[in-house]
Amino acid sequence: MDGEVPFEQVLTILEQHGWHLARISRPYRVFTKTGQLPILIQVHDKMVDTEYVERIKEIIARENAES
Repeated sequence: MDGEVPFEQVLTILEQHGWHLARISRPYRVFTKTGQLPILIQVHDKMVDTEYVERIKEIIARENAES
């Protein structure tokens, strides 16, 4: 594992970009946004692997490029 980021940071970033926590299916958190495919994030001990964070950054960058 490269590292981990607190889930609260990931939650804040996604919410700032219009994503909403739709449901929790342990150990996953499912985020939704109108017009986008859901984002599924695995959380362990309130931490998110940086691999998921990198994917989130790519999704947000792609959304910004399309705007």
